[in-house]
Amino acid sequence: LHDIIEGGFDRAFDFFYLPTDFATKKNKGYAFVNLITPAVAARFRQTFDGQRLTRYVTKKVLEVTPAVTQGFQANAFKYLKHQSARVQNPWFKPMIFLTSRLA
Repeated sequence: LHDIIEGGFDRAFDFFYLPTDFATKKNKGYAFVNLITPAVAARFRQTFDGQRLTRYVTKKVLEVTPAVTQGFQANAFKYLKHQSARVQNPWFKPMIFLTSRLA
């Protein structure tokens, strides 16, 4: 989240989910971000695709691709419903952000 916000996308997304592998207690290496407009999504891809996150010691390179599930309502329904009983710690659940949709 820090890198997304520092990259100029504060208030540009309304849904964020970073799946966690509970056996290793590490993220699975991908995330779902619902950006508020197609133009913002294009700018996000230009900013992050092919980049490395400098806050972490890794050689992994980001790849930004469209998800099968699109839109806030579809993401919220799919991931909140799926994770609601399974995950108890709120830090590991999908996050919803209020936005004016003007970013």
